[in-house]
Amino acid sequence: MKVSRFADRVVGLLGAAAFCAALTWSSAGSAAESARDETVRLQGHVLPALASAARDGVSKSGVSGPDATMSLTIVLRRDDEAGFQAYLHDVYDPQSPSFRHFLTQADLSARFGPSAADYEDVSNFLQSEGWDIAERSANRMTLTALGTRLQTERAFGVRIDDYRIGNSTFFANDADPLALPAEGQQFLGSVNTTTDGNGDATFNGTFSVTVNTSRTITATATDPVGNTSEFSAATTICDNDGPIISTPGPIDATAQKKKVNKKKGAFVFFGVSAFDPEDGMVTATANPPSGSFFPLGTTNVQVTATDSCGNTSSTSFAVTVAKKKKKHH
Repeated sequence: MKVSRFADRVVGLLGAAAFCAALTWSSAGSAAESARDETVRLQGHVLPALASAARDGVSKSGVSGPDATMSLTIVLRRDDEAGFQAYLHDVYDPQSPSFRHFLTQADLSARFGPSAADYEDVSNFLQSEGWDIAERSANRMTLTALGTRLQTERAFGVRIDDYRIGNSTFFANDADPLALPAEGQQFLGSVNTTTDGNGDATFNGTFSVTVNTSRTITATATDPVGNTSEFSAATTICDNDGPIISTPGPIDATAQKKKVNKKKGAFVFFGVSAFDPEDGMVTATANPPSGSFFPLGTTNVQVTATDSCGNTSSTSFAVTVAKKKKKHH
């Protein structure tokens, strides 16, 4: 799918000024999309304590020196966090067909990520920066590497200094680190335009970029003095494929002795589920639902499921209820 146009109204810039509107991915990308963007930083990785700490500078020797060895554990994000959360919900829900159907670590990473390509991107990047890989994980969620303090600063675009709070000393990075290649936040392009007297503007931009499904595009406006404003509701790129529905197949049941509403039949229980490659497990709805009273004869149960992009799949299976056969002596 192609992103060909992105237009919106810019709000929040001060006065009439030229500005640059930049578009970036905001979700994990594939290996082909993983070129590192030097403008994207991972938020939330600066210690709040630095606000009240005094900077001591960098020691020339010892554990805080530039050549001191540091151990760093990288925690990757899942490609499909929503699907993983849906799996956790269903696997512990006694009413779910997936109850206690636990996946192996290899199955979890294969279905929900991180992908093997993303994992190797991170590993190769660290090694290219001089780090030694110390430990890998079976589920590809973590990667531990050993490198020097100086290598850490260069690789992540931060400064690591010694700090002091009272009698306690520690070292920490002074800024959020640059995103790793597999973080998938990739710069797509920019458009220069000029706001009016109210600070508003509209723009059109064409970018020849292939967009995979479930990617989200956001935009940020920056004026000449550095003020920024993220604008436009995030746009999620959708596919056209509906979820894959699993059903039990034809069901044969025997009518119970007691009639319901003057009809013979049986209460029939079954399980249905649906999986979407982008969303993970999604809700499958059966009509009539499991536990309903089915009269004598054959009833077709209709099952539908809809993913987050509005794609709907449907299928059916037959429930046949017959009278109990009499025994002949």
